Amino acid sequence: MPTTNIERFDQACGLIFAHLFDRFPQRTMIRSEDIEAVFKASEQEHEDWLSQYVSREAFFGSTMTWLIDAGYIWCAAGQDNNFQTIFTQCVLTPKALEALKVTPTSLSTGSLGESLKEAAKSGALDAAKDLANQVISKGWNIATTAAMSVLSQA
Repeated sequence: MPTTNIERFDQACGLIFAHLFDRFPQRTMIRSEDIEAVFKASEQEHEDWLSQYVSREAFFGSTMTWLIDAGYIWCAAGQDNNFQTIFTQCVLTPKALEALKVTPTSLSTGSLGESLKEAAKSGALDAAKDLANQVISKGWNIATTAAMSVLSQA
């Protein structure tokens, strides 16, 4: 069964979070090759290589832009030079780092970030997808709680 865009997005987020968590606090460059497993798992065999490449770069760029806009990643610049989409000087935001440090009750040991790193290393895209959903949810809860706290003090 083909992978849906939402499933690919969640898998990509998981691998991106794992990549940044593994390198935190260093700023790092992220390219579509860093989430290659997501594309290999979902590409159609009948597509030509150029269509696949263009689709990969567009999907990767859109995913990174969403993560930046949603406040999970700080990034100096995104560059699309009609050849490759590259994001430079990327690092997790405090919201993302706090969410990745959480150890949910469903995990006996380790944080979401550590679990994502292991899933990324082993190529477990479904696990990365599920963990990324938890990170995004935790990040949203963190941001909402902080906003409510500020509003209640005003």
